[in-house]
Amino acid sequence: MKTLTLFVFVIALATISPAQPDDSITLYVHFGTAWGDSSNRLLSTQVRLGEPIFVEGSDYWKLTGRVERQGTNLVANLVGSTGGESDHYKGSVTLEKPFFAQGGGASGFVGEPRWFCVSTNSDCGPLLRTIKGMAIGRPKMGENK
Repeated sequence: MKTLTLFVFVIALATISPAQPDDSITLYVHFGTAWGDSSNRLLSTQVRLGEPIFVEGSDYWKLTGRVERQGTNLVANLVGSTGGESDHYKGSVTLEKPFFAQGGGASGFVGEPRWFCVSTNSDCGPLLRTIKGMAIGRPKMGENK
């Protein structure tokens, strides 16, 4: 009986994916705009899987949505707004990897690209360095390459 119990425990342990986040872990969602040095402008909030997100910042910045687990994947449904611009993302995400908005709208102009990131880290310094690195070789606003 002890052998059978141990065998069942080992099988159950083997089926748990190490990349699958625990529902009790603390996550952060970061929303930002622009490239390079100006990417320091962002809005961040602490979230729990499956719970609604609603946070407002200065200058009409807002982040809403939710992050859920679907099987072994994290799925985000996020909307970020800077007041005059609003962008959204819906789909699978990878922890610590920034992703760009899939679409949105602007009030009479087109601004800098907007991005999101789901992270286990409240410190956005490493994220901003990643964003800055992604900007290398990318044209600046109003510049054609």
